[in-house]
Amino acid sequence: ATGCSNLGMLYGTGQGVARDMPKAMKLFERGCDGGAGIGCANLGQGYEKGAIGAPDPALAATLYRRACEAGSADGCGWLAALHHQGRGVPQDDAQALRLIEKGCDLGGLDACSDLGVALLLGQGLDADPARAVRVFQSACSAGGARSCSNLAVLYRDGRGVPRNEIISLAFLKQACELGEASACATVEQLRGR
Repeated sequence: ATGCSNLGMLYGTGQGVARDMPKAMKLFERGCDGGAGIGCANLGQGYEKGAIGAPDPALAATLYRRACEAGSADGCGWLAALHHQGRGVPQDDAQALRLIEKGCDLGGLDACSDLGVALLLGQGLDADPARAVRVFQSACSAGGARSCSNLAVLYRDGRGVPRNEIISLAFLKQACELGEASACATVEQLRGR
């Protein structure tokens, strides 16, 4: 099932094969039907974005739910976004937050970044800057560029941590190395001073 999902990704992106979204969607469906959460998540993305027809966020939500239940952090995160926006499902920020937490628990680096922001700002739960820092640190250490970038801002501003521009710059550089374009731009801007 995972093999079908992986092959679907190749057809969906055109890596090593001609790009063929209908074929990718069929492969994602086979993976999903076989129990691969990532297959359900990718199939949901196809329906949410209208890869082979009109966008269908309600069907995407159903597939994301299956993906999340099968252990896909992306599925949990994408379903959370639909709940937050009220697209294809009722708008429900509390449910979105629960799904983001589950996605983070499953190792989803973007979900962890979103959870850290919610904790920092008190969105849907009590603000807890110290926990936000721990979530960001864990995700950054695992390769989460957005969390590294968020840590850079926290150290620059002294939010939840002591203000420290040297540590801030180190996290910015790490975020850049991990592919966060805005962090790279900021590093270049600082070099130009």
